[in-house]
Amino acid sequence: MQEYYPQINTADHALREAIRRIYTQHYSLTAQHDDLAAKVNKLATAPPPALTVTPPTNINSALGQASQPQIPYVTKGAINPDASDPQSQDGSLHFNSADGKIYRFDAATEPGSWVATTTSVTTTSTGGYLLLPVPITLAGLNVNQVVAVANDVHCWRFFIGAPLAVIRIVAYLGTASAGGFCGFGVYSADGNARILTSGAVSTTAGGVKSIAASATIGPGWYILATTHDNVVSALRSVNNDATADIVLNDTTVQKGVAANASVAGVLPATLGALTGSTAIGTAYIKLQS
Repeated sequence: MQEYYPQINTADHALREAIRRIYTQHYSLTAQHDDLAAKVNKLATAPPPALTVTPPTNINSALGQASQPQIPYVTKGAINPDASDPQSQDGSLHFNSADGKIYRFDAATEPGSWVATTTSVTTTSTGGYLLLPVPITLAGLNVNQVVAVANDVHCWRFFIGAPLAVIRIVAYLGTASAGGFCGFGVYSADGNARILTSGAVSTTAGGVKSIAASATIGPGWYILATTHDNVVSALRSVNNDATADIVLNDTTVQKGVAANASVAGVLPATLGALTGSTAIGTAYIKLQS
């Protein structure tokens, strides 16, 4: 752009220079305006540039921590010995459902290997046990508690805080009844799955009733259940306390009688709804690992 200065008819030099500066600034602003307008027109007509996104190869690079150890994968199933598999990175953790152990991938030697870091987390050590019921009310211990109605199923919710591989379920028959049967076992928290059961146990002779079992339970909530097909035989039990049981059964039934009945000492497949009771004790049951 060619600048143009008009004829300034004044003898005042300062005024003449001021007018020239004004014209100079005017031409400069006009040039900037033209340049900006050209850029805007170019943006309006040109297609936007393509956006290319390259995903990071691992979490650490995405976080800008390339020098840090790879954040480990945590997987489960059968161990995969293929070092090229994404889970086979140094420090990755893997739960092997076959033996219940947690493995860590060690890439120190080619092609790398899975190394067990723990003993089985799905079972306690041999010899562990859980003695039920828990909690125990303090009204009295060591009573022989009968059922008021034959084939009733008495229930008590309990919590186990660690996995337990149960190999035996044990109770004590304090009062015998010739020709009769009792049963005891463990259900899921909702009562819809019978997990452990003694089956039908004869009540003809009293004493310890130790029954082979095979199930892993815990951690979590479960329901202990016992039954008799008569009103004479009785398992050694923790006595009931009516006042304590009112507290125990407030809002949600923790101790009571199942809707579904047993048959000849065999616990039902499911419990059905539980009705709270303040008149029943709870048998001593040991879950042995």
